[in-house]
Formats: sequence, C-alpha cells, structure tokens
Amino acid sequence: MDITEPKLKIGDCISLSEASKMLGYKSFRNVNDLIKKGYLKAYKRKWSKYKMVSKAEVEKLLYVEELENDTGKD
Repeated sequence: MDITEPKLKIGDCISLSEASKMLGYKSFRNVNDLIKKGYLKAYKRKWSKYKMVSKAEVEKLLYVEELENDTGKD
C-alpha cells in the first residue's frame, strides 16, 4: 500500500502575491524567500509555470510563538 500525503487541490493553493498580502509583505519576493528557507513549499499547476503555495501553510505563519528565556537582547 502506498502511503503518501494527500495532493492539494487548486482551491487549496494561492498565488505568491496573495500570500504576500496575507503576510503583510509588499512584494511576492518575500514569499519566495520563505520558500527558499523552507518555511513554505512551492506548488504549480501542470500547465503553468507560476508558483503557488498552500493557503493552510501561509495561515500557520500568521501565528506568533512565545520566546523562551527572552532577555530582551536581540
């Protein structure tokens, strides 16, 4: 039996421009950086060259997390 992740449907994905708006970026290039750093996975339609990302993955990035042992120094 082949156990794989369920494939995303087109409706589950958004363009890099839409993702940048959701995350508060001015440019889709920032979303490309998140893809390169491994925070998001890139997808595309078989007939298109344009990248898309999972809307659910983008929504996960909207949440903040608490820092442990934060001393106030960066």
